[in-house]
Amino acid sequence: PHVRTNIYDPLPNQFQLNGEPFDFTSLRGKVSLFANVASNWGYASANYKGFAGLRERFASKDVQIVSYPCNQFGHQEPGTPEEILKFAKEHAYPEDAILMQKVDVNGKNADENWKLLKAAFKNKDVFWNFEKFLVDRNGVPKKRYGSTWSKDIAKDIETLLSEEEEQAGEDL
Repeated sequence: PHVRTNIYDPLPNQFQLNGEPFDFTSLRGKVSLFANVASNWGYASANYKGFAGLRERFASKDVQIVSYPCNQFGHQEPGTPEEILKFAKEHAYPEDAILMQKVDVNGKNADENWKLLKAAFKNKDVFWNFEKFLVDRNGVPKKRYGSTWSKDIAKDIETLLSEEEEQAGEDL
């Protein structure tokens, strides 16, 4: 079996919350922020505002937000796909951000992408809702953030974008 070395390697049977299939190879060349989301968590609105701010700031850049609803922490994402989509829309979740189907991020049934994200950080389990992982253009997880919104995320995205633009310039 193929061992996935980065988050953008093909992974079968991945679906967005709206039922559409999603191909992670489409993220190659983009900096991505992955998060586990939960509508009923007290800081959900602040995090969704953070996502919206990132989208606004990096509108013309190759930056993608990918979120996975998860009901493993305090049962704070019990809703149906329709309810989750409605909540996200009402809380300014960016229209072009990816909202995947509900998954487990920890345990034996953890989603394959979450296993790969955690593996980059000593396989430490996700502690709570809205943990975030910043992934470079090559699909390699570079940074992990806790549940509250961090101003470092935008700065770290800028750093990854500029480092990678410099490298691209050297290749010419």
